[in-house]
Amino acid sequence: MTDLKFQKAINKAQKYLINYHESLKIAEFEYERRYGHHPSDKDNDEWIDAMHVNAIPITVAQVKTFAELCD
Repeated sequence: MTDLKFQKAINKAQKYLINYHESLKIAEFEYERRYGHHPSDKDNDEWIDAMHVNAIPITVAQVKTFAELCD
């Protein structure tokens, strides 16, 4: 791989990382608005796994169920 291709790969990864963090901030703000707590405050493992660790698909209905179980 050339230095130029390597630099492009680095730039692309950083762009996606920035977009991820911006999107996660929005999603977690809405989570807190809806359920009154941050997912990590009540150890919502399903949210943490889906949004921070493995990108496991999760639906709004599942988020609601798991958030309510944390109460």
